[in-house]
Amino acid sequence: MAVATALAERMTAIASATVPPQAGEKPKARLVAVVMAGPNVKSISELRGKVVAIDDRNVASNGRITAAIAAAGAPEVLVLEGQSTAISRLISGEVAAAVVALVSPEAAEAFPKIAGLTLFQVPLAAQ
Repeated sequence: MAVATALAERMTAIASATVPPQAGEKPKARLVAVVMAGPNVKSISELRGKVVAIDDRNVASNGRITAAIAAAGAPEVLVLEGQSTAISRLISGEVAAAVVALVSPEAAEAFPKIAGLTLFQVPLAAQ
């Protein structure tokens, strides 16, 4: 998973991940949160009131991620960091889902599927 995340983050850095600005505006990054959940979670809305793991490297975006997941239909979700990686916490059953990357939509499309897990792309609001 670490290799896939690193590759997706590299694709995001290389690709033009900006929306053309309107007159007088600065460019805004387009990012999506790649969220993995257990096989019983069929939609983001099913994460309502649940705990979602996040890795330390994405903690600075916690507020944006929480808002994006709420906007996608899961208000009251709690996005928390922990001692182990987000994907490890998901696999162990400690959490309902894990944010495994913040990448461009194009890089998210190339993210590998993992048998037994459901993959979602949650668009983040531009900064």
